[in-house]
Amino acid sequence: MLEQRLEFCRLVEAGGVPFAELCRRFGVKRDTGYKWWARWLEEGDAGLVDRPRTPRGSPARTGEEMEGLVCGVREKHLAWGWRETANSQVRAYGNLSGGTRSGRFRNAAPPSKQPTMCAVQRGASTAQSLRLP
Repeated sequence: MLEQRLEFCRLVEAGGVPFAELCRRFGVKRDTGYKWWARWLEEGDAGLVDRPRTPRGSPARTGEEMEGLVCGVREKHLAWGWRETANSQVRAYGNLSGGTRSGRFRNAAPPSKQPTMCAVQRGASTAQSLRLP
């Protein structure tokens, strides 16, 4: 793969063949061809190596402290799903699940003042959703 990219960049540098034609010959989109060429010009042969696709950071990631609390609940109650786990966090810490399975939590009013997301999702009335098991 590296050799193919290197050959592509050398042919672009040499000229003589239109860029779009080279992309067709190598079976890549023009955007990809331009990306390879730009990396080769900037970094040399090392710029053509595959790069990881994982993000460098995740700003919406759950904090380590909350992650530890949730994992502790999950280990203690193996049969519980995400709803039971989220509801236990609401009762214990006053946090409310964002209503997603990803486990992101945000600060919220105590559960006696605000319905849980699970109850709201099911379409329960406010009076019903205020009752906690």
